[in-house]
This record gives sequence, C-alpha cells and structure tokens, in this order.
Amino acid sequence: KANLLLQNVLMEVYFENQTRHSGKPNLEGLLDMIRNSPDKWWSGDELAEIYQVSKVHLRRLFLHSTGKTPKEYIDSVKMSKASEMLVGTELSMRIISQKLGYTNPYHFSHRFKAITGVSPDNYRRTHSMMLESEK
Repeated sequence: KANLLLQNVLMEVYFENQTRHSGKPNLEGLLDMIRNSPDKWWSGDELAEIYQVSKVHLRRLFLHSTGKTPKEYIDSVKMSKASEMLVGTELSMRIISQKLGYTNPYHFSHRFKAITGVSPDNYRRTHSMMLESEK
C-alpha cells in the first residue's frame, strides 16, 4: 500500500511539474478564466482541453488545489457572484440568472438554494436587512 501511495504522489508531482513547464496555462490562470466569466457554461471537457490534460487529471488538480471538483468550483463562483448581485443590486432574479449563464431562472433558484441552503429571495431579504441594520 505504501509503495502504491508513493507512486501516486510521485505521479502527481511529475504531472504538476510538467504542467508548470510545458507552456500550458497554469491552474490559477484557468481559475481566473472561470471567475472572470461567470456567465459561461463551462464543461469538464472544455476545461480539460484548455488545460491540456484529461478530465480525470483535471479533477485531481482541482481537488488538490481548491478542495473542490471543477463543477463544485464553478458552482461556488456562480453562487458567490449571485450573492453579491442579490445584496448589492436590485436586479431581478431573471437578470441575475442570465448573468450567471442560466437560461431558466427557476433552475438558478433551485441551484442557489441547493448550494446555500436558502432561496435567492430569502438571501436577498435577510442580507439586505442585515446591511440596513449596520447603517
């Protein structure tokens, strides 16, 4: 078991080193692309192609670097942006969902609640009240 674990660690270090020195975009650059384009509907295939690795290796790199799978990371970026828009603007749910790449505001609302534990409307109401009370 120890030998297998050591081999896995060595392979990860090797691939990470290859990625750094191969002219491929670094992972931070890929994460920036995702953060700067929350309206884009990223696929695992597309991200792996951009980073020039397999989907399995990309998933491993994401987990190692962010603690999340690519999908979880993308969702967290979208929901973070959604939270900012819900509290910082008066944009409608439809507009917010469009700005985050959702074609259906109900799908956005469902994902927001699944990830944050609260509906977008309740999030906006609760956090707006908290901001008002701080003033």
